[in-house]
Amino acid sequence: MLKHHAQLTGSWDTPVVRLPNAKARRGRTTRITVPGLEFAERDTQSAPDVELPVATSNPVRSHRLRWRLLSAVAAVVVVGVLVLVNSGRNTGTDNEIATVSPPAESAPPTVAAPTRPVTSIATPTAVGSFSVPAPQALALSPDGRHGLAISGDHQVYSLDLTAAKATPLMYTPLPPRFAAITPDGRRAYISTYGNDLAGVVEVVDTATDVIIKDIPVGLRPFALIATPDGRQVWVPDHDSQTLSVIDTASNTVVATIRVPASPHWITFTPDGRTAFVADHESNLVSVVDVASRTVRATIPVPLSPHCVVVSPDGSQAIVASYDAASISFIDVATLAVTTTAVGQNPQALAFAPDSRHAYVADYGSNTVSVVDTATRQVTATIAVGVGPDYAAVAQDGRRAYVADEDSDSVSMLDVGSRQ
Repeated sequence: MLKHHAQLTGSWDTPVVRLPNAKARRGRTTRITVPGLEFAERDTQSAPDVELPVATSNPVRSHRLRWRLLSAVAAVVVVGVLVLVNSGRNTGTDNEIATVSPPAESAPPTVAAPTRPVTSIATPTAVGSFSVPAPQALALSPDGRHGLAISGDHQVYSLDLTAAKATPLMYTPLPPRFAAITPDGRRAYISTYGNDLAGVVEVVDTATDVIIKDIPVGLRPFALIATPDGRQVWVPDHDSQTLSVIDTASNTVVATIRVPASPHWITFTPDGRTAFVADHESNLVSVVDVASRTVRATIPVPLSPHCVVVSPDGSQAIVASYDAASISFIDVATLAVTTTAVGQNPQALAFAPDSRHAYVADYGSNTVSVVDTATRQVTATIAVGVGPDYAAVAQDGRRAYVADEDSDSVSMLDVGSRQ
């Protein structure tokens, strides 16, 4: 049992706990958790009955925590009334004690079923931006209201997309690179590596915003992704020529898959049976059978495939070739390839949920190319911040977010029909 005295400061919305004598491990906050709530510990010798609730800057967690705390207070009030009533009616001896069971633990959070996305439009509108220091990658929560931004200064930022605001969330031991949130929203997986290129994936409990596991992987892990069923996370190990397969139940690497040089990005078909891997320095896209974990085909594409994403309807994949100023459409059934010119240095892309349009972050042009996926032609070119290097679209299809690394901002585009 720790014997550090806790000091509570801040406000009700964001109280801060200080443990002056505690040594946080690897830059993390020292915490004590119990089911459903989180408490800072005080000296049990002097204040055995005092427990201090802690909220974080994460809006979802703070709201949930306050609701649980209020529920607990209400339960105590009800119990007190019952004890008083019972004492008034008690006809037994003075030694009789009323026994009260503790309140049941709150049910785990659930993710609401996604609504039907709006229809994407050919000419989106830029609607502003908000400040985030050097954002390199984004990951949106399943509800589309929150997310993570990966910054190059060892920081991960929490995004409140409704308020268009970023808040520092955590400092990672190694520089973070990319993030993936599981389909149920309960876990985030962050790829990290330092100067020696040794890769570690940090596992974050999104209810507490605490790192719960460090998973060693290959060298220079890049754009990791969860499988559609959430049972695995696949990590492209850029300098190891492998994919690390993480089991999300045990949070251990259960397999490694050999692929061509410099795997950079992974995407899955909606049924989870096939993975496409952008092999950056091989100028190939690998097609991997998920069940057997074997490469069943490699597809030549233009120079430096940086990112690859499968459409939500599963019909095609698009790969962005960084040094060719182009994107390539891959027919998932036939693996046939068609190429379209876009802006300079296309680094990342995202599909609209209805699969009708794709949004390409053109790093060298400071633009987003909007592409009609039926005609495979550019329908609009939208100016954004400096150095756009990541794109993501909310599941309802109304808004796209673009990480502008060199202007310390995230741009917002209205990409869905207002009808």
